This record gives sequence, structure tokens and C-alpha cells, in this order.
Amino acid sequence: MKECPLDGGIQYVKGFGTGGTDRLNGYAAWSIKGADEKYYVVKFGGSQTHKEQALLAAQVAHTLHVMTPKQILIDSKSCPSLWDYQSFSQTSFHDDEEKNSFIKSMEDTRICMDRECKGMPNVAVQEHASYLRVSSEITDIERSFWYQAGAISAFDWITGKSDLFNDLSLDWSDESIQGFAEATEINRHNIHFDRRKLIAIDLGINMPAVEWELWDQLLEQIPTSSSAEELTWVKKVLFPMLAMMRADGEHGRVDEFGDFKREDLSGWDRDLSPSLTMLGLSKTIQKALEMLSAAEKTPKLHQFLASLTGMQKANAKESTFKDRLSQNVQRLDSSVTWQVTALSEAGWVCCKVKCSRQWFYGLGRKECKLNSEHVLMKLGSAIAFVGGFFKSVPEEDCNDITSYRLSKNSQDANTNKEAADLKDQYCNCGDVKKQRIKLTNAPRNNCGV
Repeated sequence: MKECPLDGGIQYVKGFGTGGTDRLNGYAAWSIKGADEKYYVVKFGGSQTHKEQALLAAQVAHTLHVMTPKQILIDSKSCPSLWDYQSFSQTSFHDDEEKNSFIKSMEDTRICMDRECKGMPNVAVQEHASYLRVSSEITDIERSFWYQAGAISAFDWITGKSDLFNDLSLDWSDESIQGFAEATEINRHNIHFDRRKLIAIDLGINMPAVEWELWDQLLEQIPTSSSAEELTWVKKVLFPMLAMMRADGEHGRVDEFGDFKREDLSGWDRDLSPSLTMLGLSKTIQKALEMLSAAEKTPKLHQFLASLTGMQKANAKESTFKDRLSQNVQRLDSSVTWQVTALSEAGWVCCKVKCSRQWFYGLGRKECKLNSEHVLMKLGSAIAFVGGFFKSVPEEDCNDITSYRLSKNSQDANTNKEAADLKDQYCNCGDVKKQRIKLTNAPRNNCGV
């Protein structure tokens, strides 16, 4: 972000008490709804150095295509609306206690900035992860869930952020109930998570409690591994942690992420998901090392990158490490791209179009003329009643598309928008009611592909 997003005023404020390093007047962060109807996270506490490092870390993450919200540091001069107490007459607070603490925090930071108090911070504003807009430079593969699982993990190791995955021992999920409960309480909330995407939040550097010997082990394994399933740390920590998040704090398995979706590469595929994770891990490390070398002409960036413990360990590897890593990344990239391309192409089918209309007072149906005989359709998934249960099933051909998406009842009731759009484009039945469209399988080359 280049400009303060809160300059138009504030609609709603709610405080969060978790987190010790950024706490001020009882709250570590605030969720704020701006005039643009979007939510932002605002932090008053914490040192100026910590905030500047988090901002730099976010900028590096964006360059490495690690998905994390944009940030900006503001003060009462660059974002006067945040300190305009008159505007709070229209602001909704969670309760009076939070309102008093919020205003006190603003007053504390404004007074210190006006007097240039030593050590007091600017205020950090971060866009809420749910509003993150993915850069057009990030490919579909890079934005996928399992690639980001690897990329965010590598970034956390490089920067030394210790409260996500890398402060856990290899047997964390097998330890006492208390140990698992602590991981559930602390670790799972430091990432924005849903079934389809992962976003790194609350960035930090060189934090305590990192299990550095596991990073050393990863760096030994990554250049010669083709799948994340071959990496001890991934099998023992990363995958179980993500499965626990998916299971809402309970023990879980990665295959419980559901069927793999070719549309957005979400869900679990026993071959492709670990390959995507492996690519995210290795490619992010490679790009970070390249960034360190290229940053020699940019003193501030180079100093920041060189200060990162995880980066130091990767950069200190033997002379052949970077070459072996680069070769493995190229091989992984080609393999994953081929698999995803094949999967994407398999997700399209050529269908023959058949249109019909009601005939002779509803006693029969008659075929209509066509504007075009064939249509290229993208396969999806549908909810079907299978074995006594409703399940998500993948469409396999044009007959499935007709069965799942273009039911006769919905077409006759004029409630099926997809069918209506297809009829408008392909059917030439005149103005009669109860027109229907049906798709049947056809050779792929009939659609020109």
C-alpha cells in the first residue's frame, strides 16, 4: 500500500488481546472497517524496528510470490482521519472499554510522534487477508494451496518466524495432550487458512524457539528430493499441522482435504499435492538466494536479507548447493507444469448440442435448428446421491454435464441460468416455451482442439 486506506473514516472497531510484542493499552491489534467497506488490521504497539522489519519482510515475500497482505506504516500526518476524534460519532465499537483503549492508544502514539519520543513506533496498517488481491505476476500454480504451503514454510524458515510451523519438534503431534493443545492454541492462528488458499500473516524475523536443526536437515534433503513426502519435516510437522487446522484443532490427515479440484488445484492428490509443496519450498529458497546475491547493490535490502538467520544458513551451504537446488527446481517446475497442464486439458470436453421444443400441445418434442453444433465445456463437480449419501462427484463427460447441470425440471421452470445461456447461444427454437438443451459426447477435434 502506498497511501493510508483509512483516510475516509472508520465504520467499525474491534480489539484483539492475543500477541505480546504488539500489545498497547491491553490490545495487540485492532480490526477496523474503513469507509471503503474493507477490513484492516491496525497495530499501535511494538517497537519501530519490529514494524519496519515486518514491512520489509512483506515486501520480500511479495517479490518471492509468497502470499501475504500488503502493509503500510502511518502517523497522524500521513493518515489524519485515524486521529480525527470528531469522526468517531459515527463509528461502532465493540464496547466502551475497547473504545477508551483505542482512543488512548491513538493519543499515546500521536503525542509521541509530535514530540519525537525516542523508540515509539509508527502505526502499522495491514489489509485483511480475506481482501488480498493476488498479483497478476503470480501463476495459478504459485497461488495454489499446496504450493503456498511450501512457499510460506520456506519463507518462515528463511526469516526465522518461530510461531507458525518451525518451533515444533518432529514428534509434536505425538506428544502429551498439553503439547498438542499448545500447538493448537498458538500455531494454527498465525496463518489465514481455508480449503483453497493459505496466506502468511503477522510476519516477524529472527524470533526465538526456531528448531534450526530441522532447517539444516531440510536444506540437506531438498536439492535431491522430488516430492515433499520425502522430507522428514514436511511429513512430521507441516502436513500434520495443516491437517490439524483442517480438522478444526483435532488430529487429522491431509487426505481429509477432500477430492483434488483441477479448477483451483485445491483438495488432496497423493502425487500432485506433495509435488506442489516441494516446488513451493525449493523454488522460494532458490529465489531468496538469488535475491540476496542481486541485492548487493541495494545496501538496505542486502543488510536486511543478510541479517536473517535462515538465509545465512542457506547461503553458507557448500558451493554445489545452489547448482543442485537450481537443477532440482527446473526439473520440478517442468514436471508440475506438465501435470497441471494435462489436468487442465482433461478438464475440458467437446459436446454435441441437441435442442428441442414442446410439440403438439405437450404430447411430444421436436428438435430445433442449431446456431452451432458443438460446444467446448469445462468439467466441474456436482453433488450427487451415492451409496445412500450426498457426495461431491467429478463430471467425466458431456452426459454428466447434462445430468447434473441441465436437468429437465429446472429448464422447464426457467430457473437454470446456465441452461438458459447455452440455449440463447446455441438453440434456434423460436419463441415457444419449454425449450431444452442437451449435450452428448463428441470427438475433441469437432471443437477445433
